[in-house]
Amino acid sequence: HLGSSHVVDKAYGPLPGIRVLRSSAEAVWTMSLNCMSPKQEIEEPFLPTPPLPAYRVADPSNAQIEDIPALRVLPEAKSARKLEMVRAGAKSKADRELMPAGREYQDVCWAALFILMCIGVAAVAIFYLPHIKDKVKAGAKQGFTSDSDADVEIPPLSKILVGGGVGLGASLLMAWVYAYMAKSAAECVVWTSLIFMPIILMVTGLALAAYAAVIPGLILFGFGAMVLGCVFCCYRKFIPFTVVVVRVVAKVLWENPSMIVVSALGTMVAVVWVAICAVASAAVAHSGFAQQLEEDDIAFKGISFAIFFVTTWGCMVCSTVCHTTYCGVFGRWYFKKDCATPLASSLKVALTTSFGSICFGTMLVAVVRTLEQIARQARRDAQQAENPALCIIALIIECVIGCIGDILEYFNEWAYVQCAVRG
Repeated sequence: HLGSSHVVDKAYGPLPGIRVLRSSAEAVWTMSLNCMSPKQEIEEPFLPTPPLPAYRVADPSNAQIEDIPALRVLPEAKSARKLEMVRAGAKSKADRELMPAGREYQDVCWAALFILMCIGVAAVAIFYLPHIKDKVKAGAKQGFTSDSDADVEIPPLSKILVGGGVGLGASLLMAWVYAYMAKSAAECVVWTSLIFMPIILMVTGLALAAYAAVIPGLILFGFGAMVLGCVFCCYRKFIPFTVVVVRVVAKVLWENPSMIVVSALGTMVAVVWVAICAVASAAVAHSGFAQQLEEDDIAFKGISFAIFFVTTWGCMVCSTVCHTTYCGVFGRWYFKKDCATPLASSLKVALTTSFGSICFGTMLVAVVRTLEQIARQARRDAQQAENPALCIIALIIECVIGCIGDILEYFNEWAYVQCAVRG
């Protein structure tokens, strides 16, 4: 449950505490795979009972097929290939020190490219910002449908800051409440998160069936019942382990409360970046190319997709910097390294030596998400043109690209753990 999210949730995060718990849970799980015993404070079984007897390969670098029961049942060629991967992983682990004191800068060119992009977009936004209010009042803003629209007033900066501050304060408060609940009643938090939404769907379905639409209400009720059945029939055996992970994550989070501040700052920077991109987009729309963009639909869509890519990349970098920082904090806690200043050291790594890797990984995902947006726009155009064949083709392409993006995000999350732990 903690591992499921969407790219928008990663970019902005509904609550800072949720993102901290997600990233931290992934870090704790990765630490448990490093063949080291968990801390003494954890008294519950750290792993659920596996279907096969548990085993541990003492020396993975010299492992044989007979040492790994899971490989014995595979075809010879496939088991040999997987055995080489195990040995290569052991060598990679041996070559990279845990929490190295000195780290080399990785993927510097991608960090430089990202910084140049940020400078360019910010320069365009800053140059055009003073003209926005005059443009709006003059009725030059696109989308005006009546004379009354020209009287739109931009709220004062003070009101915007107050509104943002209230929202941020409420978010931090809810994050603290959530973290405290996870620490003091982890089992209740896990069960509630699993059954709350299905129950809401079932209640809503019954209400619809009783007062308005019977068939949609029954469909909604049935879907909620199916999800609830999956929780009890499929997920129930994993819940004890999830409770242990949540309890450990909340414990470490409570020992390093400034992690929530890092998440809040990351969210604020992402919001500011979206605002900068919006201003830059308005600058392009009202520039000397405005007439050309109105006449050339391909150019207009190309600019729109470029702005989408830039916005997505920046937001994902903000979120991933926070994610890598959390992984570093939990890595230092687990391996008892640099316990004096775990948060500062982890944030420094995320913003310096590993920043290039973060920019590279998020750039790949941003490219895929932009392609997905292009396919989505093609589907919408096909719908408007009432072309069912093209609509179906675009829908299939959108689905495939979306799956590729999800796979990239999944592997990137684990790669960032290694960036934080081994550099």
